[in-house]
Parts: sequence; structure tokens; C-alpha cells
Amino acid sequence: MVLGLSFGNGITLIHFEQQKPRLFTAGDHLDCRYIRAFFKRQGMTATQYIEPNLSNIYDTTADIAAMGNEIIALHVTPSNYRLCKRLTSTLKEQEGRNRVIWFGNLAAVLGEEVFGETEVDGLVRWSPERTLSRLVNTEVEGWSAVNGFTSRTMLGRKPGGDSLALPAEEEAAAAAGVMELDELTGVWEDTSDRRQAAMLSVKCADQLGNPQHVAQGIRRHSPERLQRDLELAVRTSRQMAPVFTIEGFDLIRDEAQREQILEVLEEAEFKAGYKLTVPLEACTYSMLERFKQCGVEQLQIKVPLGITPDAFPKEEAINYMIWQRQTSQPMTFSVTLTDDGNREEDPSLTAELLHRWITEGVIEAVSVRAEPMDRAKAIQPVILPEALAAVMLEHLTTEQPRALLNEYTAYMTGYYPQQAIGGGVKHIGLTEPLEEEVPSNYFGEYTVLNSALIYEYNQVYREDKPSYIYYDSDGVWKRSNRRFEELSEAADKEEYYLSNAHQVVQTEGTEYILQLNDFLQVEPIHIRQMGYSEAATREQDKNNLEFQMLRITTIEDLEAYLEDVDHFSRTGTFRHGYEIQSYLVDSCRWSGAQGCTVKQLPRLFVDGNQAVSGCRGCGAIGTLDDSMDRLLLQTAVVSDREQLVRGCATCEINASCTKCSFLPAYMNRQQYCNIRKKHNTMHLYMQTIELLKGLNKYSQALDGLSVDNFRVSLPTCTHKYPYERRGNVHSAVADTVFLFFIGETPTVYQTASQKLLKLSEPMALLLEGMMAGANRFELKQALRDRYQVEEEQADHIISQATDLFMREGCLKHPVAVS
Repeated sequence: MVLGLSFGNGITLIHFEQQKPRLFTAGDHLDCRYIRAFFKRQGMTATQYIEPNLSNIYDTTADIAAMGNEIIALHVTPSNYRLCKRLTSTLKEQEGRNRVIWFGNLAAVLGEEVFGETEVDGLVRWSPERTLSRLVNTEVEGWSAVNGFTSRTMLGRKPGGDSLALPAEEEAAAAAGVMELDELTGVWEDTSDRRQAAMLSVKCADQLGNPQHVAQGIRRHSPERLQRDLELAVRTSRQMAPVFTIEGFDLIRDEAQREQILEVLEEAEFKAGYKLTVPLEACTYSMLERFKQCGVEQLQIKVPLGITPDAFPKEEAINYMIWQRQTSQPMTFSVTLTDDGNREEDPSLTAELLHRWITEGVIEAVSVRAEPMDRAKAIQPVILPEALAAVMLEHLTTEQPRALLNEYTAYMTGYYPQQAIGGGVKHIGLTEPLEEEVPSNYFGEYTVLNSALIYEYNQVYREDKPSYIYYDSDGVWKRSNRRFEELSEAADKEEYYLSNAHQVVQTEGTEYILQLNDFLQVEPIHIRQMGYSEAATREQDKNNLEFQMLRITTIEDLEAYLEDVDHFSRTGTFRHGYEIQSYLVDSCRWSGAQGCTVKQLPRLFVDGNQAVSGCRGCGAIGTLDDSMDRLLLQTAVVSDREQLVRGCATCEINASCTKCSFLPAYMNRQQYCNIRKKHNTMHLYMQTIELLKGLNKYSQALDGLSVDNFRVSLPTCTHKYPYERRGNVHSAVADTVFLFFIGETPTVYQTASQKLLKLSEPMALLLEGMMAGANRFELKQALRDRYQVEEEQADHIISQATDLFMREGCLKHPVAVS
């Protein structure tokens, strides 16, 4: 998707937003909006590349090039720097005519050595709106003379663009005392394009001005412009009471100028809160009170790694912060540790302050981050001094990156949501050591940008030297991991963008630890992997497990699994807790009709001989020497042939069977088909388990759920409706509807709308009857027998229930009259 239209004579803007650590989307950014607004006022074209689900690097660059603009401008940030480097190289390789430019806070301060690391054509040093517009209107040969731009063509020489002199119109504005940002077109006035993402940031200042300006590169909005922007931003916001980040507040050191901004916030007549970033010296009692008075709800405090006794906050300020967290509408605090590179400073006072703030409840340990004070070093890690590392290790809890854990379970189970697949491989599992080392770029053709290599054999080095704790642009605390460092270095050398590389480490027997990249894991992620037939014998043995993975690799495992399926079909209950608490490896094989995604190859498995499989433990579809297109073709051929041979199109369970085409060694196609036909409610069993996992993870409704007090209604098993009086076997209830009982409380869940509704017992009886295929006469009879109601009243109850269920999308069709 793009914002704006182009006929090839404009510029394409790209901003990669890190949604979760090392996971990106192509989205919008406030800096990009300023550029688009400026271009629009000049009658020029600036389009924005928007893509929530990024494909592989080659398809992404092809999509960008297809937008038709020769000039492509990447908004470079510390978090997306690696991705921008790789994308730039690929764009230059695939489309030689493209000109790739970097802009943003980081690009403005990068040294010329970046030209040796990537193929970027130039760096915007200041005033990106004006500088980019001049580049569009200037022939490439003349770029070196563009003010505010460093061109590759002038590398090693003094380009005209390095001149710090202000152009005439900017010099006149500066002389007149005009706020430089006020000269730019407002970004909030045009709300006609509803595709624009909601922005919760408003600028009061930035660092993208000419460093020779009187403000040394700080561009400001006037208080009047800030007030107007805030009013328009609130008006376009989709939230009732949004919290806006006031960008650049920390850049303004003049107290009078800061007070002007605070007055704007205080006098605002709209309902909104604010987030400010301030230096530690601003955390005085009077300033904290002032921030609260102005509607500041979130305060991010910059604290140097080494502070002096004079900089330590006064007791009254700390007490005020403690009290704030206990009020009904608290102001919340977070900390950014800033590293000025001077490691001679004593970090003990900073450690003392951090420890006190955490123990007193002022901040949470997980909200502490770190960054270099020098913008040019923003991509470098901040290694914590021992005193500060000890504080973080003492207080950090295990808060694992949930997105990466969800992806790991998708890799193990084979369950991938439709919106997440296509365009490339999400996960490549290396199941055993490769006999010959394979260059990292072999994986580049297969993988999407948000992908992962998963080493399913022991990859952790036993370090001879002590590990250290650090924070970098990924936005998470990390512990040095030599194996991950080697993988990253190899990937960079081979120009392969490595998103994630996880290591599965066997500790003993069935016990494993999952190491996500080099992320700091205060408590290891414990995993147990064992055969399904063993699960019942170890049900009470939890050992602080995060995940229990059950494999079906033998006939004994399969028989134990089918016994659980049959019990569920007969009784609507689970025999064992592990059925809903564990993950069934490759459970996609046993799920419903939409469960198999192998034709899109969301995952690949590579053995020691470089043979590639689309499913774990199944026959190879090729080798690492094959192209992605060839692997996809071979997968489709095998899948289509299998379905043709089996007669899937005319099978009686066609609508509920996964039709798994890649079977394990212990099972042939005839056995698989016989199992699916004999156990024809298996898909409901698997869907119910997945539903319970989702509700347990994202809802409070199932807190403390036990298999002992949980029952599910099925066409083959009802709990309120008298089963022997059911009508035909055709259910009127939609396949997306699940009715279950927690104790005696009936609850219905509609997966299409994601609604969870509690029902009365009569309503549950009627829905069960409709599920079992009962007609209207049989439903009335059931109500009369159970509740002794008159026929007219029973008829009225059924009409009301039918209307409700139809309105909620629970029924495929009305109940038959007779």
C-alpha cells in the first residue's frame, strides 16, 4: 500500500517501524509526514510505502521499485539501521537506476565510513524537507552542491553540500527570529486520506536543523503552532483520551521556552494526556508538580550512567514520585540510562537511585532502557558497569518477548495465521549439524524479513570469559552470546539480513532451554519434549516449564493420542491436563480443513545433508541449492497428487480434514485417511484446544481452568439437551461457535466476532439442541420436559433464542420447523 500517488517523477519514503524486538513493518512516521506535507505544498510528489506484512528482501525491493520513483529515501533509526543497510544494497543490486538516500536523526550524524558499508547514494544532514525537494529538482551530477547533503560521488573531497551556510530564504527567516519548524506545512491539516495511521506524537522541536544555525541545529515550533497542531491531532485521533508524546521537549534547555510549552499543555481545552522526556535535573519537586498540573501522564527521565551527589534527586522529589504512583490517576515514570562514553565516572550513585526507584515502586525494571548520549553512536551497545548490571539482574523479571514465543509455537505446531504467511519462509529449522558449513545468504532467498533460524541442536558455547549485560537499538536487555555473535557477523559479511536466530539447547533427557537471540533471560525458558505416550506418566512433573511439547513419532504415541480424541468425542471432556496445557508438535496434521499451510511453505527443515523438507520428519522436497520457486512447485505437485490419489474432493470428511500430504514414516496415506474418517470429530478436538489456549492467554475468563470442571458441547455429546431426543445429524450451529461449561456455567464463544457470552441454562439447552440437529418441535418438547413450561411460552423462548443466536452469528440457518 502507498500513501499518495506518483508518476515516477517524485520520491518514495520508507520507514521501518520496529513493532516488537527485531520484528518490523513498513509504516508511517512524523518526519515522513512533514516531508509529504512540504512536497504537497510545493506541487511535488512524495509517496509512502506502507506494508504491515513484509515479504522477503527481494520481493520487498521489487515492490518498492515498482512504485516508479527513481529516488528512494529511507528514514534510518537505530533500530532499523541493519535492515536499511541490507535493503539499500538489494535495491542497488536489483534496480541500478535507483538512487537511495538516507535521512533522519541518525543519518544526519553518520560518518562517511557508512559509504564503505553500504551502497547508499547520500545522507541528508539537515532540513530533510527542503533538502529532499532540492535533490528531486537537481540532476544527480549536481547533488554534491546541494546544501545539507553529503553525496557518495564527492567521497574524500569537500562537496558543496557540506557548506554550513544557510540558503537565502532560511537565513532571512532566522534573522527575523522565525521558528524554523513553523515555516513547514502543518502535518495535521489534511485529514482526507483515511489510510494514514493515527499519530500519537506532536513535535515541539527536533535536531534536524543546520548546526550553524543560532540554535545549533535545534528546530522549534512556536507555542502557537504547537497549540494548533495539538488541537488538530486530538481532533483526528481515534482515541477518546489520547496520550501524545511531545517530541523534542528535552532538547529545549531554556527554562522560559520550556514554560511556554507547558503553558500550552496546561491551557488546552481538549481531553488528552502527554508524555515528556526530561533530564534528571528536571526532577525537582516543583517541576514534578508543574508537569502533573499540565496533564503529563508519562515522564521519561534521562539519567547518566554516572551521576554526582549534586545531581541526586532531593528526598521531597522522590517522595512525590512515590506518592504519585499511589494516586487514582498516577503519573508514570520510566528511565533511559545515557552513556557519554566516560567510563571513569562512578556508577554507584546511579545504581543506588535506580535500586531505590524500583524498590519504592516509582519505576518498573522492565521500563529501564539505555542509549549512547552521542547520536552518532546510537547503533552501538551500552554495556552496563558492574554496579548497574547487578541492579538490573536483581530486579528484572522474566518478561519474554511474547511475539517471538508465539512464533516459536507456530513453528513447532505448524499453526500459522493466514495473514502471516506468503511471500517467503517464516522459520527455518536446522535439525542437525550441517556436514558442510552453509553461507548465511543461502537462506536469504527463502526467508521473509521477519524470519528466524532455529537451531534444534545444541548451539550454545560454554564461554571461557564472563558474560556481560548490555542494551542496544533492538530495545531489549541482552547478555553476550558468542554463538549468536558469530551468526550475526557471518550474516553481515555475506550480506544476509538475519532477523532472529534461536537456539534450542538440550540440558538432559527430555529437558531443553530455548535461547531467543542474545536476549537477556533472567530465568531460562524451559521446554520439555517427549513422546505423547509418555505424557500421562509425567503429568505432575512440571519443573517450572514454559512449554511442554508432545511428539507423535511412534504407533504407541498415535494410539495414546487417539484415545484422548475418542474420550473427548464421547464425553465432551478432557482426561488429562496435558491435553490443554501442552503443545502437540505438528498438530496442523490433525486439525481442520484450513490447518495445512504447507503450499505456502511458512517453515522449512534442513538436515545435515542440506536436504529441505516442508514438514518435520517427512520426505525432502529439495536441497538448499534449489530456488524458492522450485521448492514451492515441488510442494504443490506432491500435495495435489496426494489429494487426487486419495479422492479428497469427494470424501465425506472433505470439509473437516486437513488433508496432510507429507506424512511421517510410521504412517501411509491409507492409514491416515482411515484415522481421519473413523475419528471424525478430531478437528473439533484440536480447535477446542487451540481456543482454550487463546482464551487462557488473552482473557481472564478461564483463570484457574482445570480439566475437572470443564465440558464442551458437541454434536456427539450434549450436557443439557437430552441426547436421545435429538433430530437429524445436520447442525444448525455455525462451525465458528463453541459452547462450553465451566462448572455449571454455560459460555458461548464466537470465533468470528471474538465474543465471549455467558448463557442461561435454557439458552444453553437450546443451543445444544440446535447443535445436535433438533427441530423446533423437539426443542419445545425438551423445554417442556425440563422446565414444565407451557407450549406457548416454550415457543416464545425458542423464538427469542433463535433471534439472539442469529443476530450474534451463531447459526448457519434457522431451526427447521419439523
